[in-house]
Amino acid sequence: IRDSLFINPSLTDFLIGHVSDSFQERKSIISSLTYVEQLTRFNPEKSLIPLEKELQIIIRERISKSKVQILEEGTRYYTENRGHAILLEVLCKYCNQVNTDTLLLEHFKKIVFTDNWSNILKNIEYVLLHLGDAPQTFDFINENFIQIIEKVMDSITESGNARKIPLLFAKYNHNYDNYIESEEGCNNLLSLIETVLQSNEEDLIKERKDDVQDLDQVSDIYYEIDFLEREMKSELFPKATILYDFGIEMDDGYWKDKIQENIDRAERIEAMESDYNEDYYKEAMYESYNEENAIDDLFVKPE
Repeated sequence: IRDSLFINPSLTDFLIGHVSDSFQERKSIISSLTYVEQLTRFNPEKSLIPLEKELQIIIRERISKSKVQILEEGTRYYTENRGHAILLEVLCKYCNQVNTDTLLLEHFKKIVFTDNWSNILKNIEYVLLHLGDAPQTFDFINENFIQIIEKVMDSITESGNARKIPLLFAKYNHNYDNYIESEEGCNNLLSLIETVLQSNEEDLIKERKDDVQDLDQVSDIYYEIDFLEREMKSELFPKATILYDFGIEMDDGYWKDKIQENIDRAERIEAMESDYNEDYYKEAMYESYNEENAIDDLFVKPE
């Protein structure tokens, strides 16, 4: 069921309610499942429609027998890694009451570690955080944890993802303090912070560069980045004081040019609006004058 299929939102709500109340209807939908994207309405995190154990077994079996496809398969963004990562997330999210250990392990082992993980970060992170009772898969992740976590870190550009790194060390029984104290581990985490800060700077510049009109507004951008840097160092290095220059600083030349460009553009717009308002006023006065004259003509007595 997808909102885009219906013009009337209330019809969508009615159908969701109907499916929620009918186990047979839910079973029919799950039994004819063709694409994993069709499961969106059954997302347990949103609790819109129940997904009983019997239905989870059907999902597991359809995935096991390759009867479920992925809509984006065949697009230029799709890779074999992405396919396996999506199925891993689906199994963790929609089959959490049934045994999927063997199937999870099968797909996890097919993830290629030498490929870029940027387009599967979200999926892999979900699986790592939400993996339930799956001892074989847990052991596989545990045995390859450093390789997996470093691939995850290499793919992170947002602070929210970075903050989950210590949680993953704890979940898979790896000593985070020891990792930090190692030269390689420390360098990897510093590199992660630097990447996140650079990404944050790029986003803030893109968002505000056309609006700033003085250096104080630019300073606000770098204050936010500095605040984020302090937060991340505190969270990723909780027992250490990190004195490290991440190279994030204001480019005075760029910003002075950008500020002048914005001021010039604002003045041009203001001048255009002023001219428009003046022309509009003149036109309105002219029309009013003509209207008054026309009214006067109606009451002028002919000679």
